[in-house]
Amino acid sequence: MNILAATDFSPEALEACQVAAELARALHARLTLVHVLESSTNFPLDVGSGGVNAEVDRLHAAKNLLDALRGKVAKDGVSVDTDVVNGFVEDGLASVVRARHVNLLVVGGGDSEARAAGRALDEKLAESMPCPVLVVRAVTDKLRFALAGKRRLRVAVAMDRTHASDAPVAWVKALRERIPCDVFLHHFYVVEAEHRRLGLPLGTEPFVPDGRVTTALERELRQRFVGLGGEGELSVRCEPHFGSVSVEALCTARVDAADLIVVGTHRRRGVARFLHGSVSRDIIRHSDVPVVCVGPESQPKPTRRKIHKVLVATDLSDAGNRALPYAYDLLSEGAGTVEILYVACGPTDIMSTLMPGEASRLTPAQKQTLMAKLERLVPEHVDPTEVTTRVAVVDGGPVAEAILQAAARGNADAICLASRGRSPVERAFSGSVATEVSQAAQCPVLVVRDVAA
Repeated sequence: MNILAATDFSPEALEACQVAAELARALHARLTLVHVLESSTNFPLDVGSGGVNAEVDRLHAAKNLLDALRGKVAKDGVSVDTDVVNGFVEDGLASVVRARHVNLLVVGGGDSEARAAGRALDEKLAESMPCPVLVVRAVTDKLRFALAGKRRLRVAVAMDRTHASDAPVAWVKALRERIPCDVFLHHFYVVEAEHRRLGLPLGTEPFVPDGRVTTALERELRQRFVGLGGEGELSVRCEPHFGSVSVEALCTARVDAADLIVVGTHRRRGVARFLHGSVSRDIIRHSDVPVVCVGPESQPKPTRRKIHKVLVATDLSDAGNRALPYAYDLLSEGAGTVEILYVACGPTDIMSTLMPGEASRLTPAQKQTLMAKLERLVPEHVDPTEVTTRVAVVDGGPVAEAILQAAARGNADAICLASRGRSPVERAFSGSVATEVSQAAQCPVLVVRDVAA
């Protein structure tokens, strides 16, 4: 593992180099101290020769300062190199990162004046470097205390449900394999959006978290940390937010007494950034503890995910029931859970499809009858000791939306359903449930088509 510490020889940069050295010792990594020599660099101050000699003098001065810094930060068992690069800071650091295959860039936090003017270099580096970037604040006693092995490191991870959080999750997993640490996972959700996604009605008190929503989200987010090795606890906290996500993330990190905050970045540009802002930049700007920003280039290579939960939807027709055997075949190693879903959507003729709002109203007896029919669909070869089968009936609502909501509530690893093989005219009026589910699902979807249709 290679760690790069960038320095302009300021107090903030010196602190960053000290933290980088502690990290290198704890991770058994190689450390490189680098200074980018821009044309505006003002040392040595007494150079009067000008021209080429002045450039040579500046280069020697930079190397001498790096050598002196290496003597200050060198730790037992840590190999420390130095490097001086000419050019602009961002370009120079990016070239060194790529050439040395750097795994982590450590930089000092900018001053408050630069932050207020939006010119803080650390924020730009965190969002542009081809590797994770650790932005170090002026006070890092807690972090260095933990890295010295005197207690477990406390890491707060601010994440959402998008793929932008895959990279920070992978980074934290790799960190904990080498350093014992307690991980505090923070996720803040929009109440209305999550209730709609899960198909749950809004309560009368929107500021009070709904236990069903938080349970579903925590189960879903914990699954992303499956296989988390190392030593330490994992805490998952999902809460509704009504203001700034970055402010709430920083407040919860402070409550958890975090030594380090890890955040991903979408790297939005232009209009997208104007509309959505940048949570990672806000956290870096206002955090009083070090922050690691992990970009999408650090995202792990996709691997085949094991399927333990399958949702299979049927309308109890012969065509719809064709999907049932395939759903059980999807289970990894032939074990897991299959949920058989029926959505009662009322009249199914074309005119009723054109009139939204028509919802089925099943009596308890009708619902029990439907559930009994679903239970009889379990293939005979299924071993109940290996596979758990659940049945569910959703009363009313758009079919595709109900399927997606049920998959979200159950945290399904895959969805299975049959294609009805409608004619072009029928598709034009009523659409295709299979197409809608395939386009909107956040998990793999298997569509079983009738070859005779």
